[in-house]
This record gives sequence, C-alpha cells and structure tokens, in this order.
Amino acid sequence: GRFGDNHNRSIPVFQFSSDGIFIKRFASTKEVEIETGIARNSIFVCIDKPNRKAGGFIWKKTYNGLENL
Repeated sequence: GRFGDNHNRSIPVFQFSSDGIFIKRFASTKEVEIETGIARNSIFVCIDKPNRKAGGFIWKKTYNGLENL
C-alpha cells in the first residue's frame, strides 16, 4: 500500500540525536521502521516527549515549528 508522502494520513517525523541535533526527516513512522528497523510503535510512544527515546534517538512531529521541510 501507499505510505509516507504518498498517503494523505501520513505524519512526517523528525529524528534527532540524543543531544537534540537534527538528523533526518521521514515522511512517516512506517518509513522510519523500514529504513532503520526501529519499531514504529516505539516511535509513537516517544514522539514529542523530550525524555523518551526510541532506538537511542529523540523523535518529533515538528522541527523549529514546521511540520514539513
């Protein structure tokens, strides 16, 4: 099926190091799971919670107030 930028319900996710440095934008949590092997359920639990990490990374739905880059 469609996912990421090709699906209208996908939510972009931004990956940051444990130090808060921006690493990469993913079009969806499914894309993260495919590229990194980090379970998307783990990412959902951690999104926008500064003290929670999945795969050793911080995950956010926005970057500098932007939802899309």
